[in-house]
Amino acid sequence: MTALIPPDDDGVTPLMRAAQENDSSAIARMAAEGVNLDARDRDGNTALIHAAKNGAEEAALMLMYHKADLRAANNDGHTALMIAASNGLQPLVERWVVMQAPVDATDKKENSTALMMAIGVNDTWIACRLVEGGADFETLADKNGNTALTLARRAFPAKDLAFFMHAVNRRHAAAEAAKTARKIHEDEIAHSAGSLTHPVSAPKTAVFRRKTPGQTG
Repeated sequence: MTALIPPDDDGVTPLMRAAQENDSSAIARMAAEGVNLDARDRDGNTALIHAAKNGAEEAALMLMYHKADLRAANNDGHTALMIAASNGLQPLVERWVVMQAPVDATDKKENSTALMMAIGVNDTWIACRLVEGGADFETLADKNGNTALTLARRAFPAKDLAFFMHAVNRRHAAAEAAKTARKIHEDEIAHSAGSLTHPVSAPKTAVFRRKTPGQTG
């Protein structure tokens, strides 16, 4: 069984080598054998991180199918999403954003996020997709105090910056819409609670008495 083959001197396992070589069939076989999908080499890389480093999209998808850990980071703090964003792997970034990968994780050296890394390689599509997927662009800062928004304004040419700002503005608009909807909902709850606390009195009904003979008024 492959699970019994020891890792090499760098801690690289047969699964990691299959990920490097984009061998999805071998990955499926080893997953069925019960190998540890999230084992780490000497540098803290998992098989999924190796797949991202080598642009091995089919291998990465097979690892995800078998529930490899998207949140795993290597010794430098790099996640598979960060590496995919840096390497322009749009299909993987798209899928991992949908699967709620940790978009705001930061690395250890630069305190950079996947969004900052995408901006660093001028990949507007990935940068916009990360913003749409909830990545922070105006609060988190790298070690030099730069937010993703600041970096984008410096790095992107005018046309690309316009696309990026469109994604940012849509996030702002969505946040405002959610805030308004939440306020309306809270007001409705408060109104309902007030109605229960102060019930409306039932209208008084007139009482008619039968007159006796000779009675007036």
